Amino acid sequence: MEVARSKKGIMLYQRKYALDLLWDAGFENCKPSTTPMDYTNKLSKDDGTQLTDSAHRVLRYIKGSPAIGIFFPVDSDLCVIGFTNSDWAACPDSRRSIFAYCFYVGSALVSWKSKKQVTVACSSAEAEYRALAAAIKEAIWISFLLKDLRMPPPGLSAPIVIVNQPFISPPTSSFTRALNTLRLIVILFETSSWRISFICCQSPQPIKSQTF
Repeated sequence: MEVARSKKGIMLYQRKYALDLLWDAGFENCKPSTTPMDYTNKLSKDDGTQLTDSAHRVLRYIKGSPAIGIFFPVDSDLCVIGFTNSDWAACPDSRRSIFAYCFYVGSALVSWKSKKQVTVACSSAEAEYRALAAAIKEAIWISFLLKDLRMPPPGLSAPIVIVNQPFISPPTSSFTRALNTLRLIVILFETSSWRISFICCQSPQPIKSQTF
């Protein structure tokens, strides 16, 4: 890990590690790529050559941006905002959904994750709720961490979690379990000093408030 400091903030990056990785793979003189992968492709474990080509494209992307990192500005506020999404049945091998979230403190990215869900979701709404539950857990952890560091958000504002769709409840028992888990998490968090705000948005529709 390399650290660059300036009057504007701190930059974290791994340029030396990236260059060493390219050298070990024999890609130090490869043609750079502007994107790490083709986002329309869903790779399978049986794809063979396509998996190799995708790995090579990641290396070419690293070649074009070896010093990309995370910047923490000195003038950023402490408002916590997160984004979460899920891709229902995205894995072609297991049909499990993939969820992802990222969180910012002010304008600085501090936490992110992308992972397959543990079980198969019966509907896209169930996958969304599970993704939201995972994001809420992370929002709680970040909020308590800031509190322990005596760095509360300005005005004790609530963490904001933005999800990509409004929710419609299907009548499935697995969905009910996911919903009850989410409600329990929010109830436990509301016993502390902060509450969690939800915002639902669905492109290209305008952002809508969602009460829980």
